[in-house]
Amino acid sequence: METKEKHGRAQTFAIWFGLAALMFGTQMGGSMAAGTYAVGYFAPYGGGWLLVFIAIYFCFRSAFAIHALEFTRLFKTDNYSAYYLELYGLNSDTANPMLKKLVMWMFDIYTTVGGIIVVAATINLFGSLTESIGINAYMGRLIAVVMFAFLSIYGAAFLRKFNTAMTVSLVVSMLVILAAVLSVRGNVFFERMGNFSIGADWTGKPVSSQIMLLISFGFASLTIGSTLCNFSEKIRSTRDSVGSGLLIGLLSISAFFLTSCIVMPFLPEMINNTPILSICQTYLPSVITMLYWIIVVFSVVSTGPTYSYTTANRFAKIWKTQKISRQMKLFIISLIFLIGCYIISGVGLLVIVKKGFSALGSIASVIIGIPMLISLPRMAKKKREEMKQA
Repeated sequence: METKEKHGRAQTFAIWFGLAALMFGTQMGGSMAAGTYAVGYFAPYGGGWLLVFIAIYFCFRSAFAIHALEFTRLFKTDNYSAYYLELYGLNSDTANPMLKKLVMWMFDIYTTVGGIIVVAATINLFGSLTESIGINAYMGRLIAVVMFAFLSIYGAAFLRKFNTAMTVSLVVSMLVILAAVLSVRGNVFFERMGNFSIGADWTGKPVSSQIMLLISFGFASLTIGSTLCNFSEKIRSTRDSVGSGLLIGLLSISAFFLTSCIVMPFLPEMINNTPILSICQTYLPSVITMLYWIIVVFSVVSTGPTYSYTTANRFAKIWKTQKISRQMKLFIISLIFLIGCYIISGVGLLVIVKKGFSALGSIASVIIGIPMLISLPRMAKKKREEMKQA
């Protein structure tokens, strides 16, 4: 009996950790590895406020993940469309068809805008990487657009197979870099970690403004349900929802905390678009810089085409003409999408990460946050019905 219980607990934890690892992988991309989120949201006020900001984000990420998992479990929403329609109370045959279309169009547009921000950041990062080896950043970004367009058609499915390997490689490289950073700035790191007196004046702005920015960024996690709903069959109880949600929050903050620990000893001088690349080039051995550069390039190349393919595939379905092959439709839509991303990429990676994702969070707080709050009584009613049937 004891062996069975241990096996059951192990299986349960494997489910929780699997979902958390999946969401961790969606965050651990090029911009994360560049340290842009770290200097944009978590580390620019020193090691004391870093811990506070990390805790705030953990609360947002975990709460939204728990709600999304419990919502999908109770209402059996196992795909993107069903999740958002159910959130708006429109996931039934009797619901107004026009309202259903309007809701899905709204989220298609929101998802596309989110994709533009992610890919614009990726293109800008690729330009910074090419600039570090002597290729003009503008030319590097153009190379990224052309490469992403072709890979969207011919290599997106292939690249998706390597997402897990890329995530693991990025984590390992970040740990190696952190160890190297501690070897050269360990005394500075330990002096600043948890210290509220060092760093509060680095940006020249009050801490309250950073907290508001972080809250907007935290609301961007409201979209987590559109991904987690695809795994609703794995969530069997409220305990699973809570356990998985807390682990999702924990792994998510670990990525931000890791990169923040790398950049913090070098602030404020390293508050720029690609702080970790700058740190590697300035302070660390060339072999570490080369390893980091290669891994981040592959991460960027695997991220951009995946988003552009997903966007192109969504809009190719409504392009009804038969005169153009589906492959050509995908290429044309991808290219238009990527040109738009290229234009936006010119504003700078740090601006995209700070302004873009906080804006997405502000929008999500209205179009997802309000329906989420309204859904709570429905969820409570559904839960009572579930308990009666048990």
